[in-house]
Amino acid sequence: MQRDETGDFYFMLSGGADSAASTANPSKFAIKRTETEPAFEKLKIRDAKLALTDGKTLSVSWDVDETTTPPFAYDVKLFDNEAARGEPLATAANNEPHARSVTVDVSSLKLSGSRYYVRLQGKDILDRKTEVTMLQLPPTSN
Repeated sequence: MQRDETGDFYFMLSGGADSAASTANPSKFAIKRTETEPAFEKLKIRDAKLALTDGKTLSVSWDVDETTTPPFAYDVKLFDNEAARGEPLATAANNEPHARSVTVDVSSLKLSGSRYYVRLQGKDILDRKTEVTMLQLPPTSN
């Protein structure tokens, strides 16, 4: 531990006792950047699937393109219209990087006779949202 006019700091010496420091402390290093977006391709969701079990549990599963940035979060919303407008009937969202599926209890909704739509969107580790994936649940008969 060493000290200068700004306070204590850790100092490590590599290369043996004869090496001399090549910077003055405190040192500030900066890399000039001109990019406005990361150079890595944004997360892509693929092969999304939807299932309703006994009219009570909605299961949504998906894969991600392994050549894009890693996932961080997901957002799933159930709607009664294809445009996904208005208040969702059910939602599930979580910051769970390893998740590739989610189940939602929809037993209280009494889904029947209509078409329902699920809006799936992910977020990558750089906080960029994926394109929206829309899935259609076939008409139910409860």
